[in-house]
Amino acid sequence: MIGRLEDRSVLIEDEGDGNRLHGKGSYGQPMPGGGLELDLIEAAYLLEKGKLDIIDGPGGEQVSLEDLIGTGHAASGKFEVDYIVYRDLRGRGYLLKDAPEPFDFRMYERGEHPKRDPSKFWVLSLPERDPFTFTELADLIEEGRATKKRLLAAIVDEEGDITYYTVSKRVLKGEVPFKDAGGPMTASFYGDRVIIWSDEADPLYRQGFIGKRLGPGLQISLQEAAFLMEKGVIEIVDAESQELMDEKSFGARAEEVQADFEHRRKLYADLKGRGLIPKTGFKYGAHFRAYQFDPNDDSLSEMDDKAHARYLVHGVDAEEETTWPEVSRAVRLAHGVRKEMLFGLVGDEIAYIKIERIRP
Repeated sequence: MIGRLEDRSVLIEDEGDGNRLHGKGSYGQPMPGGGLELDLIEAAYLLEKGKLDIIDGPGGEQVSLEDLIGTGHAASGKFEVDYIVYRDLRGRGYLLKDAPEPFDFRMYERGEHPKRDPSKFWVLSLPERDPFTFTELADLIEEGRATKKRLLAAIVDEEGDITYYTVSKRVLKGEVPFKDAGGPMTASFYGDRVIIWSDEADPLYRQGFIGKRLGPGLQISLQEAAFLMEKGVIEIVDAESQELMDEKSFGARAEEVQADFEHRRKLYADLKGRGLIPKTGFKYGAHFRAYQFDPNDDSLSEMDDKAHARYLVHGVDAEEETTWPEVSRAVRLAHGVRKEMLFGLVGDEIAYIKIERIRP
């Protein structure tokens, strides 16, 4: 088929050719009076596949794929990234059509047709180095929910390989509400950890998986200590000075050893308020691993999924820029240990974004 380059589109003026191309592959938009208008990405794909020749100028000069991508790049600085994603998903059997900003494509499931079926996904095609904020992601998720579409992020690395992620909001609910253990019990602050030297602390561990036993005592994290202090379960004494600490002085000391302590404290308290059990996620490279069920429950066996943490949760500043390689490392590790990777957006309120790698 022959197409003519016209500004930012390619026109197939032969009515029969245009009808066949549109009818068989849903390419382009039919023009009044006959023929078909293709956008530059569709034209580039058909040109690469050998299904279309493109001419330009009064002399009918042949347009190469290099020429067409150059034209597209001049119109959009990431045309080549969009094209890499388009050709990959088209090759996998998905139909893609142009989408309104800020999205790049509407994607239809295999076997669906734009004239009879609504698209299921908004697709974002992005270079791996593009910075973003989680607030921007949250806004895109909301736009997708308003139009009943899921968000698919297609991240193109420097060699042209693509990693696909579904991005969604997650409403968390656990099955372990906090049980008041009475108190206050006295706990000792040792600079970077807190220990409750009392048998009375045992229910905290047995009924809520708080802390870890250390001889006759119960060692608790800084976040656990702040939470229990706020609930009136413990009072904290500086192990060196033997002075009683209030919440403000404990928080200040905790921030000296853990710069993002306040960030983690808010995230921990929110997870506890949702009935989950947060424990350190240090060995997974995240702030917390979170359990929906109490792993100390005698009715659960080691083989029961409920006895294991379901989530890895990493707290992020909603407005702070990050990059996709950082996200990729976290998601890959979570997938390797069969957990869901959640990013907790810490602000006035806390929202959770789930990012999951998929193979379309």
